[in-house]
Amino acid sequence: MTHETHLPLTSGQGLAPGDRAALRRAIQPATKPGPGPMAAAVPHLRALFDPALQALDAHGYTLSLTRTRVLQAITRGALELDTAPAEWTVEHWLHVKRMFGGCYGMALMVVAVQGYHVAAAEGCHPLFRDCSSVPLARRLFGHAALQGEHLRLRDAMARLGYRDSGTGYSLPRCVAEILVWHRAPTLAAATDESIARFAEGSISATSRKVLYGVSAGLAELGILASPIPYRSTTRRNEAGTPGCPPEWLTWINRWRSSSSLSPSTRAAFHAALVVTGRWLARCHPGISSPSEWTLETAHDWVRHVSERRVGDGVPTGRHILNLGLPQAATSKAKLISATRVLFRDLLDWEWIERRFDVHRAFKMPKQVQRALGPNPRPIDDAFWFKLRTAALTLGPDDLLRGGKGRPSLMPPTMVQAVAMAWTFSGCRSDEIYRLALDCVYTEDVPEQADPATGEVTPAFQQAMLRVPANKTKGEFVKPVERPLADAIRRWQRERSPQPKLIDRITQRPIDYLFCVRGRKLCRGFINRTLIPILLRKAGLPAHDGRGAITSHRARSTLATKLYSPTSGMAAVEVMEWLGHTDIATGRYYIDLTPVRLMTAFHRSVKLSENLRFVGVLADTSPGPGEPVLRYDLGHGWCTNPAYSMCAHRMACARCGFYEPAESFVTTLSRQKDRFVRMLQELDLTEDERAAVSGDAEAAGRLVSRLAGRPTPDQDPPTSRIPSK
Repeated sequence: MTHETHLPLTSGQGLAPGDRAALRRAIQPATKPGPGPMAAAVPHLRALFDPALQALDAHGYTLSLTRTRVLQAITRGALELDTAPAEWTVEHWLHVKRMFGGCYGMALMVVAVQGYHVAAAEGCHPLFRDCSSVPLARRLFGHAALQGEHLRLRDAMARLGYRDSGTGYSLPRCVAEILVWHRAPTLAAATDESIARFAEGSISATSRKVLYGVSAGLAELGILASPIPYRSTTRRNEAGTPGCPPEWLTWINRWRSSSSLSPSTRAAFHAALVVTGRWLARCHPGISSPSEWTLETAHDWVRHVSERRVGDGVPTGRHILNLGLPQAATSKAKLISATRVLFRDLLDWEWIERRFDVHRAFKMPKQVQRALGPNPRPIDDAFWFKLRTAALTLGPDDLLRGGKGRPSLMPPTMVQAVAMAWTFSGCRSDEIYRLALDCVYTEDVPEQADPATGEVTPAFQQAMLRVPANKTKGEFVKPVERPLADAIRRWQRERSPQPKLIDRITQRPIDYLFCVRGRKLCRGFINRTLIPILLRKAGLPAHDGRGAITSHRARSTLATKLYSPTSGMAAVEVMEWLGHTDIATGRYYIDLTPVRLMTAFHRSVKLSENLRFVGVLADTSPGPGEPVLRYDLGHGWCTNPAYSMCAHRMACARCGFYEPAESFVTTLSRQKDRFVRMLQELDLTEDERAAVSGDAEAAGRLVSRLAGRPTPDQDPPTSRIPSK
């Protein structure tokens, strides 16, 4: 028998001549019924075969055919390698398995490890990598041990919210791989470091899918301190950024690892800087380092961004929506801002020399600035009311997924609570995901009276929501509607205990409200899962008159409705309810509807109709007994200091305070420097407003009504100001 590969002998002595002859006889085909040559040779080769036979007995290999095939493979390997199996290395055993093991390779590897104690590297033994993990674990540790560890882990995962029908193979396979990898019959042998190395190794795709849940279960059992990261973030490298100069990529990677910005901002800016690198490769191939940029290069980049279209510079072969259309102003602003931040940091860190003013070179173009103005996009009323109704009536049947109508893995009560938070709380999506378990409580508000109007508000109970710290403000509380509080309390009663997770903003352990299976909701749950469910239930398309229905548009919708004329909330109160620190930010959320604008204009016009202005002449140096103020009546002057409150100001000619215009002309012309002209605002009554508008009948009625009332010069000083 000839083979393509031959390995060097481990020992230079080789097999004894008698052993070699006995091995040759053992692999001869049988010529008559009864025990074969292998069975006859075993007593004479006890020293060679004893470890193998003991391992086969210990791991339940009782079938004679299996035992014979394993011994035949060892025999053929010993003859080819000319050395005893006790001296074989891992490479020798792999060679024997590949050449002679056939379908009995797993039994052969068990014999190698457990019988001949071949040296094993850290982690999963290389001899086991091609073997089925579950049968191998059963052979190594026993069926009872594997089943016990599987059930223990399954119960721990069930306490976190995982569901197992008992027929799945993913969890037993992952448990088997972990046991084999640790070479231990219990999961207690695992540690945080060993599971991290196990996750980085060449495990099966099935185990990789359930590994996070398994690690969460191990953390629940107290074996691990915390679950492994659910998703490892992979940075862009040269292979993932075609068209970007390698030197430019090195610079931006170095900046990303040194910047103190938030991880999400660094990732967004890094992607924008890759676009800048592709532009350099196309338009300025001689420039690949930030130190080589000039003021002309910076202006050329800003000019390119201001005229940029969707798909410019993107590698071919990708499907791009809206290809060729002008790029959005927000995308243009991000490209320019990312480049400005890069050069600003490089100059501050003294990595490059200053060659131009960064802020002036990368100044935002005016056409981009104008397009970045406030653009609130509240959801249309017809859509919004249907979405709220869908959230209020959301049930398990609405969460069916797949063509076969399989139930969703998400608890229906939790999904409804998230839907109610989206349609009733006015919070950002990240704030909804990060709500704490005790975020809702009830405040008892006592009876209170308005000191200005005397109106009494009876005592009531108000549901309050604790909003977690956000990017601009710390934790705060705000009033919410009762349906939201009820939905959250229903989920709190049903929610199973979950481990506390570290909050990314406060860096403190938080018991998250929307946490299931040891993990809080992913950041895209509302946009990718919840909104499509609500739209499908309400029978609505994914777009309304202002564009796609997204998570942030609900916040703008609630802000606009709270600022409506019927709500009674002022802009400052809406700002506090949204959690803003600057009232100007509300312009980006509140849409001043035509109804609101018309109502405000109507109130302003009604108020201005009651107001008129009268000219006032102030005497800066009056003599004894001379009036200080003279009110210009056109046909004369009123010297009554209480003219603005006088009931006879529409019929002044018969009053003693009235001074004809001709009598004051001479004094005014000679001493005009001592008089100062001003205006005073008058609040007209209904009769006076009708009289000045040219209504003769109203003027007559006003004069008749005042005929019997004494003029101010006849009233005592304390009664000159009439009561209205």
